[in-house]
Amino acid sequence: MICNYKKALILSMIILSLLLSCSKKVDNDPLITEADNIINSYMNRSHSSESNYKCLQITDAIVYPSPWTQETANTFSISKAKLKEMSTCGLIQTYLNQPWNLLGPWCTTCNNSTINGIDYFNDRIANNVIATELFTRHDGIEKLLIRYINYMQNLKSIVDKPGTLYSFELLLACEQFNNKSNDIISDQLLILAIKMIDIKKDYSEFKEINSLAATRHIMLNILLKSHSDLFSKEPLKVGMLGYEICYEDSKIEALTRQYLMNR
Repeated sequence: MICNYKKALILSMIILSLLLSCSKKVDNDPLITEADNIINSYMNRSHSSESNYKCLQITDAIVYPSPWTQETANTFSISKAKLKEMSTCGLIQTYLNQPWNLLGPWCTTCNNSTINGIDYFNDRIANNVIATELFTRHDGIEKLLIRYINYMQNLKSIVDKPGTLYSFELLLACEQFNNKSNDIISDQLLILAIKMIDIKKDYSEFKEINSLAATRHIMLNILLKSHSDLFSKEPLKVGMLGYEICYEDSKIEALTRQYLMNR
């Protein structure tokens, strides 16, 4: 009886040890740790000359008329002078406030399956006066990264607005953002995107395929810029909603991890 008790105790200790070992492996994911270090470095910066560094208080963003009708759209405009005067944080929020973002940035009203969603979206960003002004700012890229980090840290606060994060992530995946980013920023964003995928697993609102695809578009566009021959043997298929591979399983995450671990 005592012998059986000792065997059961030893077996229990072995199982507990294995469970703790598995937990430790998850907690010690080097890329998640690196993401946390990036987040801390941005959040701990002291910019005494710029009180709204983290875009926590935005007072000059444009609020669009509601309801937004075709007639309103035809008559509503924001002058270039107004945009020039606006803060970078104000520009970011104004971009997100645009009524068309509520419907999604892709060609959601189109029925033509031959439309290249990537070209369509990048053209739309290039012709968007708010985004154009935003990408001329010296602090535009950095403020966008900080806003992304704020979303990551407070994802629960926008669970009822999944479209906001969707639109924001696709802005980070656009051609203009990629062109303005240097290698350091690109790597940082890749690592942050890995963490965002991990965080989304805890929220059913962000586990849907479109939300995950938005994060994967960030990863894929950076990979294509940094590692242009990655898909030379198998050209990427593009549909109305962008790269089709971003709507598949975790293939993009695996490629991103491989790329980052081999830097």
